[in-house]
Amino acid sequence: MREFEMDNAANILASDVETENPVTVSNDKNLAQIKTRMEEEDIRAVIVLNGENFEGVIGYRDLIRHLQFNPQKTKISKVLHQPPEYSEDDSLVDLCDLRINSGRKLLVRTKGGKLQGAVGDTEFLEASTETKEIASVSTANLASDEILTTFEEDSLEQARHSMLDNNVSRLPVLDENGNMTGIIKSTDLLKAMIPMQAQNSGGTSGSRSGNEVKMAGGGEKQQMSSIPVKELMDRTVTTSEEHMKSDKAAE
Repeated sequence: MREFEMDNAANILASDVETENPVTVSNDKNLAQIKTRMEEEDIRAVIVLNGENFEGVIGYRDLIRHLQFNPQKTKISKVLHQPPEYSEDDSLVDLCDLRINSGRKLLVRTKGGKLQGAVGDTEFLEASTETKEIASVSTANLASDEILTTFEEDSLEQARHSMLDNNVSRLPVLDENGNMTGIIKSTDLLKAMIPMQAQNSGGTSGSRSGNEVKMAGGGEKQQMSSIPVKELMDRTVTTSEEHMKSDKAAE
């Protein structure tokens, strides 16, 4: 992403926003390795290359949708998706429309089958702090009153389906009195995607047989439908008691 002065979103081009060196993985990696790389880089979507050629993208949504498969043996082609493509002269407004309408976290630019650039969470966030529109808007104008939530005693499987059905990657968690006690993220659900190991290797084995996702736990395998959200939720949540300028919220 190139440095540019604060401007209207319509005047900021994709070529100003994109990264020409996004994180990529080769298509010979298994899902467990890709999940680990995404966690290491703290990204929600990663680009898959076949040699120098662009092949597709794998996001957290793709991974949690395929949790029931063996992460060490599942073919990448079963999981990756083709992301929306943009042109370098598209504006930031165009990129935002493309992201909203597609529901995808990562946009790419290719030429002749080869990757030229990408715009993901980091690029969108950094660009938004440099737009006049965002700088002049309060979070009061952007906040949603219709918030999808889950409860501490709901199962991980319920939370998983809620995320997939509503195309969200995190849910505020409420206790029985309706008070927010934390958040459950798609990254938390991915703790279910573990390498299959022998049962005597410390209790970290997991089964991918059947239609239900199973997790490792102690000396026995557990189904996601039997594990409450409270066991994997993050209780450390960044909050604000009052509204602020949107660029400050982005920071």
